Amino acid sequence: MHMLRDARLMSGSAAISVLMAVLRSLLLLRILGPSTMGIWKTVMVIYMTGEFLRLGISKGMAMRLAEFTGRGREDEVERDLRSAGAYIMVTGVVFALVLSVLSCFATNSEYALALRMMAAVMLLAQPHQYLRELAGARQRFDLRGRELMLAGAVDLVGGLALSYCFGLMGIGLATVLGILIPVLYLWRHQPDAFCAGFEWSRVKALISAGIPISLADSMFGLLRYLDLLLLMPILGPTMAGYYAVSMMINEFSIFVANFGVSQVISSHLLKEYGRVGCVKSVVMFYEAPIRLFSYLMPPLLALGTLLVGPVVRAVLPQYTAGIEAAAITVWGVFYLSMHSAVTPFFRASAKFGKVLKLLGVMLVLTAGGHWLVLSNGGGLLGAAWVSLVMLGVLVNAELYVARDAAGDRPITIAGFLGSVNLPLVLMIGLMRALEVGEVGGWWQAALVLGAYAPILAIYEWRFSMLRMVKQNG
Repeated sequence: MHMLRDARLMSGSAAISVLMAVLRSLLLLRILGPSTMGIWKTVMVIYMTGEFLRLGISKGMAMRLAEFTGRGREDEVERDLRSAGAYIMVTGVVFALVLSVLSCFATNSEYALALRMMAAVMLLAQPHQYLRELAGARQRFDLRGRELMLAGAVDLVGGLALSYCFGLMGIGLATVLGILIPVLYLWRHQPDAFCAGFEWSRVKALISAGIPISLADSMFGLLRYLDLLLLMPILGPTMAGYYAVSMMINEFSIFVANFGVSQVISSHLLKEYGRVGCVKSVVMFYEAPIRLFSYLMPPLLALGTLLVGPVVRAVLPQYTAGIEAAAITVWGVFYLSMHSAVTPFFRASAKFGKVLKLLGVMLVLTAGGHWLVLSNGGGLLGAAWVSLVMLGVLVNAELYVARDAAGDRPITIAGFLGSVNLPLVLMIGLMRALEVGEVGGWWQAALVLGAYAPILAIYEWRFSMLRMVKQNG
């Protein structure tokens, strides 16, 4: 299965990029301090809103390109690209102007500066995301992999040097460079991305195809950052800065899941759907990765929770107040990966209407849960637990919608959900029991791996996912 090979290629590139980003973030946290980092992280949430202004153009382009390619309709692909490229360039300019005007009304000088930096970031972010989607839709994962590592290297070197010299302005300038250079690189290798030939009818068709996807992505992004957005006004910027350790885990896992999982699955799934036109025939494209995640990730995440404390105490001693919350956030990587795997299926099954309603309900429930917990002294640990539980509820609901769209019976869906959640539930229970028993870290690691070995063996005997990955390597 070429999809597994491409997923491994992209995941490897994303992992290398993430390692550079981890080093950058750890050192930045030391350089900038909790308050400055809290301000920048809060303003960076604006980055997640880029999809709203794009109105789903790049998502619609990627979806239609994959389907048209599967049908052999290259003429349709060319006309879509011309219209999408022109629209994307305009949105970048509009976004930059809006943020520049908003910065004039900011009462805090540091927030005003951060907003001006974000204006430049968003000017470039629009074509950047479009070019990334285009490369992924064309299955040019070699190009995407090189661009990811290039972006990581620029972020690492520029971020540290400029932040050390110029503080908040420096991290803003570094973020701009970290997008500008990859944009030029992707554009050089995809010169047809921005060509003359705008057609308004094409833009409307792309918006119609992409806006449900875009809205879902933006709503999910907002859901993942609700804890930070409510932490700031209720507990203040310093506590939000301590929570930056959790947000770092969150951001890196989303990054790897989006580029190493979602984009690869989407391209292959939609191309196959365009070829055969049957929803049932593409279920395997998301189910196979989810099965693999369900029993391979829990022991890795358990070890991750054990490493958070020692790493933060050694490298970021001023952020020790955020360790407990970060150890809970690690478990969310399990559900973030599953969300990234199943989302492309909703494009083929036309179930984004249900997903949008589900996300709307979850936004209200999650915001209410965070407000209730934070207002009653739950602190950072309470916020982390609310985020994990709500993410688990959302992803299981998404999986139910996906299996229902493929025609499965409720009893079959319940069995599927139980089997994919069981390893994580058992692992969290085991870790909590060891913590209560005050078992040391190294002994916890040994006991976890020993206790989980039979579960891994049973799941591999039943589903053979590791064997499949090896055979398709």
